[in-house]
Amino acid sequence: MSEGNWISPVEIVDSKVLGVNLSIADGFSGGETHLSLTMNSSFASPMMDDGNRVCKCVLEAVGDWTIDEKGDAPALSASCKLGIVVAIPEVSLSDVDEGERETFVMANTVSIAYGKIRAIVENITAESIVGKQTLPAIDPYGFVASLKSKEDSE
Repeated sequence: MSEGNWISPVEIVDSKVLGVNLSIADGFSGGETHLSLTMNSSFASPMMDDGNRVCKCVLEAVGDWTIDEKGDAPALSASCKLGIVVAIPEVSLSDVDEGERETFVMANTVSIAYGKIRAIVENITAESIVGKQTLPAIDPYGFVASLKSKEDSE
């Protein structure tokens, strides 16, 4: 990754929507809500393939919007599950510390997958009675770190 080249070397090898859901409680037509975001993931550790670090991931984001902060039955729920495969040429990772390369590849995979999921949730809610809903931005490095700490504690 050179300073003069701002185009990412990350290649999206494959991407598929595996599931989409939108449910709106009877009588709810919008208004102030509180969002609860749940993330589910399944990762294969990045592997070397033909000079690339390849990462496969299934990522699901579930947004539940409730009327009160207690998080009782959601007034609106939207979710998307996405499968993605990304590849990053090993030569482009020369500036990334060897010990951080796996995290770098996984975080980029999460970032791309979650961006696609956010767009899908916006699209499926846009024509609904409650209008376009947007999932919040996430920290993909923080998400990967939480997965790794969860693995370490198991």
